[in-house]
Amino acid sequence: MLIRLLCGCLLLWLSPLPTAAQSVRPQTDALESFDFEHYGQAEGLSQGSINDIASYDGFMWFATQDGLNRFDGVSFQVFRKGGPQSLADNLVQALLADSQGRLWVGTGGGINLYDRVSGQMQTFVGVFGRDERAGRVSMHSMAEDHRHRIWLLTNYDGVFCFDPNTRKL
Repeated sequence: MLIRLLCGCLLLWLSPLPTAAQSVRPQTDALESFDFEHYGQAEGLSQGSINDIASYDGFMWFATQDGLNRFDGVSFQVFRKGGPQSLADNLVQALLADSQGRLWVGTGGGINLYDRVSGQMQTFVGVFGRDERAGRVSMHSMAEDHRHRIWLLTNYDGVFCFDPNTRKL
């Protein structure tokens, strides 16, 4: 019995065992497969400071200090102020893709909504028929609650809560 025990210990001692470095070595193959792309003004982004980002209608949308940028994976389309179907201001500070399929765009001069059918911006007044101060103030951020109300946090005028279904502020 003693001979068997000694033989077993000798086999274990002579057999190659993995070292601590081998057994704890992280698998880096998965990490090395990531590719990162950089997109800036040279690639068509209107401005280098991104204030907000949203995924909407199959595109990535970027709020910048010089307009709203829609990215299709290859190139950027820039929306700016200028004309009846354009942004209220070039300073875009907040984006919200709501549960009802709308893209809300909060600018330094009020709120716009993107019309996916026409591909143009609409004003808060044009969409909801209400000439409310909330639609014309400088926006900071927006959020949607479980009742589908839109909360509008402004830079200087406090917080507004708008119910798109009842059109009440």
